[in-house]
Amino acid sequence: MQFITKEYFFLKLSNIPSGTAQQRKYAYINGKVMSYPADSYKQAKRTLTLALKKHKPEEPIIGPIHLSVAYQYETANKKKIDTFKTTKPDGDNLLKVLKDVMTELGFWLDDAQ
Repeated sequence: MQFITKEYFFLKLSNIPSGTAQQRKYAYINGKVMSYPADSYKQAKRTLTLALKKHKPEEPIIGPIHLSVAYQYETANKKKIDTFKTTKPDGDNLLKVLKDVMTELGFWLDDAQ
């Protein structure tokens, strides 16, 4: 038996997190180069975790998932209203952080679903 559940929610963030997992810092420790997440990535995860916590399902979603995400940026420039944003960060990197946080919060068992 297949269950189909539709959940919709809207997150209004004053600033869309722009930190991505690809942003790394490096340190030379004990003769080895170590990498760790940049502060912007940590901040993006904190912001999204706080915003998503109240939407977390009681149980993780099982089975295939269709995830649809739209980012809407506000602009003070009236000439840019209803135009697409083509600057960094790109959608793939923004989505990766969002999916990482949703996985950690238990929206699903694995984002490969």
